[in-house]
Amino acid sequence: MTNRKPSRYVEHWETVAVTALPPGWRNVYRHDDGPSTSPCPAILLQEHRSTVACWDIPLPEGHYDVRTEEKLMQPPYETRAVFADYDMATLCPADDVGNYERTIGPEETP
Repeated sequence: MTNRKPSRYVEHWETVAVTALPPGWRNVYRHDDGPSTSPCPAILLQEHRSTVACWDIPLPEGHYDVRTEEKLMQPPYETRAVFADYDMATLCPADDVGNYERTIGPEETP
């Protein structure tokens, strides 16, 4: 590949279980005009399955070529639990969104 240090690493987490939350749980997102909330439907149990190292290789004409190398993890996998949100009709980690702040319970205010 190259002796240069990767520009970034991207971890791949696979959802292996979903635990539904009761109504009232909300994800809080920060916007310029203040916080907004959306329903938090579940907690996702995820396993770390791979990490991709990415290199940005400069080209002579000023553009970049991206090279990647994937390292597959071996069982037992590292696990994490994250709050979910909807992306279209799919559950995804709420903290994948850059302006995610936190998840709050039914009695909390943003």
